[in-house]
Amino acid sequence: MYLFVFALTACGGGAGDSSDGGDQGGDLGNGTQAIDCSADKSQNLSIPVPEYAGSFSAYQGGYSGFPVGGGLDPENLVGMAQLGILLMVSGSNEGIMHPGPRWTNEQDQPTKYLDYSHNAEGEIWLFTQDGYDAENELSIRMEQSANCGYNEYQYEDGHLVRALESSKYEWTLKGYTAGVQDSLIETQISADRSGRTVAVSLPVDGDHPYTIMTWDSNGESVLLKYCETAAGTNCASATAP
Repeated sequence: MYLFVFALTACGGGAGDSSDGGDQGGDLGNGTQAIDCSADKSQNLSIPVPEYAGSFSAYQGGYSGFPVGGGLDPENLVGMAQLGILLMVSGSNEGIMHPGPRWTNEQDQPTKYLDYSHNAEGEIWLFTQDGYDAENELSIRMEQSANCGYNEYQYEDGHLVRALESSKYEWTLKGYTAGVQDSLIETQISADRSGRTVAVSLPVDGDHPYTIMTWDSNGESVLLKYCETAAGTNCASATAP
């Protein structure tokens, strides 16, 4: 999912002529972003980045047993978005001191762009690129809502291929092929940091199509089950991943 972010943020030139990118970002002259969603409310970056304000997962292990991948702690998903933005800005033509709302990277083709905007509903980061084969045109949209939820949408040739939507205690990742949803991963994290992730390929097929992982508040007692339903009934097996 995040290979695209790094494809868009290949290191580029240093400071150059700045581009304001229009009036998409409102008053960004002081480099301050619209919302402070950091868990400790100590936002201190001059470049706007999404932040994770939800409940942190205690589980730090791998997810190799998942048929469709994923199951990652949502904190890590937001962290990858932050890294992609910082790489893009640091390698941009305008340079890292540029306050935005647009940054451009022309060193490697196709040219990449990052546009930042915000309003009363939240913040938006939009990665796009020009000059690419029309059949493989890529873009990614990151959103931080006013209540500090985080959403991310990846497009290829104008078609949605990945959709991540999250709130404080849960997140959902949907995959699409040719406009048809073909995978679903849902994670719920409790206040004590225990959690549960369910993954399934679509359309649902087979006797035990749902892969369910659970863990306790210490990130231990990890259990991987293959079940008939998302609720965890009629499971074929239960093993440590």
